[in-house]
Amino acid sequence: MRKWMTFMIAVAGCVTMAQAEVRIVVNTGAGLDTIDAKTVENLFLGRKKELPNGTKAVPVTLTEGAVHEEFLGSFVSRSSSQFKSHWKKAVFTGQGQPPKEVKTEAELIEYVAATPGAIGYVGASADVSKVKVVAKK
Repeated sequence: MRKWMTFMIAVAGCVTMAQAEVRIVVNTGAGLDTIDAKTVENLFLGRKKELPNGTKAVPVTLTEGAVHEEFLGSFVSRSSSQFKSHWKKAVFTGQGQPPKEVKTEAELIEYVAATPGAIGYVGASADVSKVKVVAKK
């Protein structure tokens, strides 16, 4: 039992550490230094169409994975299935189209780097030299 508890505490610690490891990235021409979590949520749920400086926002997400799940939980307050359900409803009712999806963080970074107004997220180990990491307000 003691080993099990130690394991669970270690797992909880890793999960907590992972939460802090999701970074929001934008195209270098976006002109942003910071962004608040509510704005990120609104952009990725299609409630807002512009970045805080007025630039047209182009959100991009990962299709799956730990970074994707952590981003959705921390910034969008939804699970992956809830996020997909939100967008299925929006598409069905004509209220919008979901963000572009890519499979890897490298693809996400390439897309953000090449797309004016693009905003996405990556984990701590991703090479972000082609994009700008924005601080959370």
